[in-house]
Amino acid sequence: MASMGGGLWLAGLKAVKADIGNERAAAAVLLGVLVSLFAAGFPTGWLAGERFEERPLPVWLSMGGAYLIPVVSWFAGLEPAWPAWWAVGLATAFVGSWVGLGLGLFLVRRRRR
Repeated sequence: MASMGGGLWLAGLKAVKADIGNERAAAAVLLGVLVSLFAAGFPTGWLAGERFEERPLPVWLSMGGAYLIPVVSWFAGLEPAWPAWWAVGLATAFVGSWVGLGLGLFLVRRRRR
């Protein structure tokens, strides 16, 4: 959910409706966008969630990265037009989730020592 929320910061939802024209087609495209943005964070959530009871930090940092990287890139001025924002939102959420997971796993290992 965090990757979807983060990726939506880059979304120009009105542009989708304007470019596609038909409201039904625009709704179908937007549902596809939402599913793909949700799926961007799924691999890291699945990997980190296996041991959530033992160590929740990797999950939380994975979710934080999936949300924060797209938000930070939006605040930095990245506002690509449709359809590029779909790919950029997907990529930034995906990369952010992996960065967060990597940081979380690093911190968990460091605490064990």
